Amino acid sequence: MEKCRLSAFLLLVHIGLSSVVLEAQVSVEPQVTGYLGNDVTLRCKLLQGNLIQAEWQWEISDTEKFTIAVFSPNLGQNISESPLKGRLEFAGASTGDSSITIKDVEMTDAGKYICLLTVFPSGSIARTTILTVLSKSGCSALILQIDCGFHQSNCMHHFHHFQYIYIFLYVIFP
Repeated sequence: MEKCRLSAFLLLVHIGLSSVVLEAQVSVEPQVTGYLGNDVTLRCKLLQGNLIQAEWQWEISDTEKFTIAVFSPNLGQNISESPLKGRLEFAGASTGDSSITIKDVEMTDAGKYICLLTVFPSGSIARTTILTVLSKSGCSALILQIDCGFHQSNCMHHFHHFQYIYIFLYVIFP
């Protein structure tokens, strides 16, 4: 009788451990920054499990959601009709890598992207990436006012009797 209980306990432990081991693991970047006119890749990689299908959805708002791409290792890929059609492709298109690349990023491409994987035997797994789009280049201007105050003699020596010195900085960044 004692052997039966021990065997039943070991079987339950084995089943419990097996369900943990079989759970699929997916790697995504929760936040990605893209730059206007450049390409950006949204990563979605299955680290463990058997991919049946990958689907990407683009949620522009609470009321607007598009299925933008679907990939199946057995059936191939489909890029759906959406504002991204013609600029969207699967980056890896392999059984584990379901990452997508958006070419020539536009400001309106910003939003929530959902990678929805159907994995055997785990079922459906959804992971979200927020895409922020910034302009390729920018500039920042800064004006500094330096009060010569008590050290007026130093300022006068170098800047010909000015009580205040103004420095204008114009910085361009990518």
